[in-house]
Amino acid sequence: MSPHIIVAVGGTGQLVLQQYLQLHLTGQLLVPFRAVVIDTDRPNRPLSILSRFLDLLRPFDDAVRQENVPWPRVEFLRPESSGHDEVATALTAQHHIDLPATHPVRALFTDEALQQQVRDGWFARPALSAALASNYLESDALRLTGKARVVVVGSLIGGTGGGLLVPLIAHLGEEAHRHGSDVRAVLFGEWFTSTSTVSSDRARLVSNQILGLTALREVGHLMHSFALVGGHPDETTRERNPSEEKERVSLWPTSSTHPIWLGALYIHHLLVSTVQSRPSRFEARQVERTVAQRQVALSEARSIVEVKLKRAGALCKRDVILRMRNDPWAQRVWGQGLCQLVSALWTGSARASPGTTVTRHTFMSELQRALGSLWESPSDGAINAFPSLGGSAAPLVDIRGAIRWPYVQHDALDRSSFADTTEAARRGAAMILWSALY
Repeated sequence: MSPHIIVAVGGTGQLVLQQYLQLHLTGQLLVPFRAVVIDTDRPNRPLSILSRFLDLLRPFDDAVRQENVPWPRVEFLRPESSGHDEVATALTAQHHIDLPATHPVRALFTDEALQQQVRDGWFARPALSAALASNYLESDALRLTGKARVVVVGSLIGGTGGGLLVPLIAHLGEEAHRHGSDVRAVLFGEWFTSTSTVSSDRARLVSNQILGLTALREVGHLMHSFALVGGHPDETTRERNPSEEKERVSLWPTSSTHPIWLGALYIHHLLVSTVQSRPSRFEARQVERTVAQRQVALSEARSIVEVKLKRAGALCKRDVILRMRNDPWAQRVWGQGLCQLVSALWTGSARASPGTTVTRHTFMSELQRALGSLWESPSDGAINAFPSLGGSAAPLVDIRGAIRWPYVQHDALDRSSFADTTEAARRGAAMILWSALY
């Protein structure tokens, strides 16, 4: 069966996908999937870090023998532009100052909207993203194969989601129907408290929500089921800071009704639910919150994430690979699993580069350096894609006995990705870290 698909739309969609990936990578919500992120603004840094980390695992697709190889792929879609174009240029191929007063586009968009930079997002103006929806809908990333379920997640009140969600659901719904599958959705309404003193700002958000829900009814026959998040006091969080969200992961949710947490649980429920029939009445297709909350408990999830992060940290802080390199009783001390994995990485690298002068001793030193860089780098270390939960590195006994190391077939590794020693060590480090987290 083809991997299921999560389509994350706008800033809200990215935040929910981040939360879902944190749970997935720590072995808690396990289902094969790939993700497509659609946003006019630049991707969130934590999500970009996770995407690059997962890409490093690609050469292991055929080398790790187990059912449902669990690493997903995250692909980003943005408008086909230079990244500096005005909205006016994207819509009409002319700068706003060159548009005549009688140009038809002026009947639909204000001068302020036409001057916005595409790279800066849509500022809760869904008409802008709706006008450019065709830039996304024909992308190969949204092409369906097999009976994969599709879950679309985004905000009805935002500029990107408000304009793209409905045409996206309609397009994917028709595609899924042809493949005998279906589309499901996690939709956010007023999920955060706006502190804006400008009354028109909140009025715009409310208007966007009403418009989105009304339009959804028109394409309801193409949607199997959906969940709504927000609109209730306990499903509302503080004022958002989009600029901060772009750069770092927020704190771990403190409530089981936190909207982003609920969104991640809804995604998983909709991905795994095998209910084929759907009520004829649109409203009856809404998933109840209690159903989603059965997936995993918040406190239990936090404890698991904390333990897994400490194990990954121990691999770097306690120089595990260097200790193994110098240990004459490595298999007895560190276990056969980790020793086989490191041996397969070295053998795969040596086979990919015949005549190399890099010794096993040197390769293991390079592997340890790659572990530290890939996990702890201040700019793009994988630790930056997880919330800070505190605590020290795990004890070495956890590395020796608590991690289930995969068996890697060195002769099945993608040789083109292992010919360079530094790159081979970096990809090997990604596999070791994934194992510690998973």
